[in-house]
Amino acid sequence: MLRNALRPAPPTGSPVSPRAPLLLLALLGGCALVVPLPGGRGASPAPTPEVVKQYPWMADVRWPGAAPRPPVADEIKIAEDIDALLTGDFDVYPLAGRRLIGRGQDVLPYLGHAADRHPAPSARKERLDIVFRPVLRDTTEERVLLALSSPYAAVRVAGAAAAGEREAVSLGPRLIELLEDRDPRVRSAAVASLRRITGEFLPYDPDDPPAMRAAGAARWHEYWQNR
Repeated sequence: MLRNALRPAPPTGSPVSPRAPLLLLALLGGCALVVPLPGGRGASPAPTPEVVKQYPWMADVRWPGAAPRPPVADEIKIAEDIDALLTGDFDVYPLAGRRLIGRGQDVLPYLGHAADRHPAPSARKERLDIVFRPVLRDTTEERVLLALSSPYAAVRVAGAAAAGEREAVSLGPRLIELLEDRDPRVRSAAVASLRRITGEFLPYDPDDPPAMRAAGAARWHEYWQNR
């Protein structure tokens, strides 16, 4: 006991346990594995060079927040199917559309980007609707709300139409905000869905000048607050 009592204390500068760096790395690794929720703050990374090299129109795909991106191999398959959907003949593009529908909500940013950037003629881009509608019909209202906040007008249009089809009362306030969207297609879809949800036909024309549209949107705001 006396020898133990007289044993000198370890020096204050003694080296850290060799396991400590491993524990620190494990903690950092755990933080890196936390997946951000869709619609959160921040921006998703741009498509990888391998994808853009094969499909230049895929550059600068924008997401409505920091949603996790699919792996490179999946992005290439998504690009292949969108390309087939927009450029292929009837014996090709329906199959591509079904594969895209099977991927669900993840394809929406790519479809919206294709509507803006793909070199296919605008008439061919109407084929995107065969994917938009089923994807948004079979998802949650939370996901439809995310679509209504998309940076792509085509996705906002599809989201507004989906809100009306499911008569989603909870999405009414966001639809009213879209009455002043910069894109007339979005405004048209938003007012059509509001009329379907409420049964009301308040004066509003999506093609009116900004001041008149603002007055129409204000009528919808007032109605919604007093309903």
